[in-house]
Amino acid sequence: MQNSMILPRRAALDKGLPLSVPGMLRRPAATGGPVLGIDLAAAASQLQQENTWSGKRNAVTLVKHQDFRLVLVALKAGARLARHGVHGSALIQVLAGRVRITIYGQDLSMTAGQMVSLDPQLDHEVSSVDDALLLITLGWSEPPARSELPSSPPDTSWDWRTDESVWN
Repeated sequence: MQNSMILPRRAALDKGLPLSVPGMLRRPAATGGPVLGIDLAAAASQLQQENTWSGKRNAVTLVKHQDFRLVLVALKAGARLARHGVHGSALIQVLAGRVRITIYGQDLSMTAGQMVSLDPQLDHEVSSVDDALLLITLGWSEPPARSELPSSPPDTSWDWRTDESVWN
């Protein structure tokens, strides 16, 4: 299986490909199809070699189907993904490093091997405590009507981490 997602500058020029990043070019890669093999270690290594990594973060969509996306994100220590929500459900897996995810104003500290599942449209923020690697699975769906979205937790004393109704 071909693991390289980037080409050296000379190889890109030889193939007649445009160069948008000095020194490196991300190779176009299939993100869909009936079978798709992915080498996460190679993809992570390449994310950290690209020039955009110097900007504290870098990402690549590994899988793109009609109903979900799989995104690999590399974060340097101190990097932050500002508060946001996504249309579908999200599963954030920490592959390496430590991150802090802020949900409803409460911090969840996560390390390699841990993951968290988020409901659609749930605003959250991600901050890297040290260099980190995340694998994010996004359920892709039509956004719910604005009136169906929760505007806040049930009450100000609610703590999702201790609410037994959300645990098995």
